Parts: sequence; structure tokens; C-alpha cells
Amino acid sequence: MYQLDEQEKLIVRELIRDPRISDNQIAIRTNVPLKTTNRKRKLLEENNLINYFCYLNNTPKGTGTFTGRSMFIIMLKEGITRKAVLERFEQSEKAARFFPKHLVSTQIGEYMGNIALIMVIESHKREDLIEIYNAELINELHAHFGHGCVKETITIPISDTLRIARNYLPKRNMRAGKIKTDWPDSHIYVYD
Repeated sequence: MYQLDEQEKLIVRELIRDPRISDNQIAIRTNVPLKTTNRKRKLLEENNLINYFCYLNNTPKGTGTFTGRSMFIIMLKEGITRKAVLERFEQSEKAARFFPKHLVSTQIGEYMGNIALIMVIESHKREDLIEIYNAELINELHAHFGHGCVKETITIPISDTLRIARNYLPKRNMRAGKIKTDWPDSHIYVYD
């Protein structure tokens, strides 16, 4: 387990505010020396402690490309392990090609002793979501884990996004792709 020091916490807070910020600007804002900022940022990146993402809002309130969004909680049958799911998804060429178009996010969890896949799926039309699930996603799961591998599925339509990655509240604290400058540091979670 990696423990962030005080300088790293300051650096990460600035990166949360604006992932595109330069090391020079971080050093100015935090009073952490530039060479130290550069070294610590690289260390955090190399150890996969910080990652950068670009989120394109394809909902009706963004590009309008996708009008339907639902969360699918897919409980797999007994005997399918977390390791097997991770390996299959990491190795599947179809998953690499197909899933980015429709999947906003995928997590793996556990429910009552079974592996659960939690997926947020988008489509051009809300009514197509169930078709994507049954015609494409279920077939992919069957190909990897056998027919009948899904024990139960719960579907929850999603109407809006309130928070992303702990600190980003798109309707409240975001402007021009980053956190607003007047958003208080006390409202940015880094690490306790």
C-alpha cells in the first residue's frame, strides 16, 4: 500500500482540479519545488496511482448521440470466478472492439457468493438497450462462460449523472473540462 506524503497530496489535488495542468503551474500553486513536482508526478503515474481520462458527454445534454442509458447488474452463476472473468475480458478481442461503443463503465463485484458485473450501457435509443444486452452482451458472456452463465439480471434506467470519480460534479463544479477555480480545496477528496 502506497501512502501519499503531504507534497504528493498537494500535487494530486491540483491534478484533480485540472488534469492538463503543467508541473510548473503545480509548483507555483503548491510551493512544491518544480523538480520535486516533476519527480513525484512521474512516480505517481508509473505506479498507476493517478490516471487521466477524457469523458465525452454523449447523453442528450451533451452530443445527443445516445439517448438511452441503463445500469445492468448481471449476476453470474456459481463456479465462475473473479479471476476467470478478469482474464476473459482482458483477452477478448470482441470485448475490446464492441464494448467501448456501448459501455460507459464496467465494474466487477460480488453478490451473495456470486460474481456480479455492473455495467452502464448507452445506446442511440432507450429501447435498443435490451437488444444490445440480449443479442450482443449475453452472447459474449455465453461464448466465454457457457450457456446459462447468467443467474439473474437487474436493469436500472439512468436519467442523469451527479458525480464521477469522487470529485467531479458536472452540473455543479465543472467548467471548460476542469473543476471551477472557485471550488474549495476542502471539497476535493485526495486521501485521508
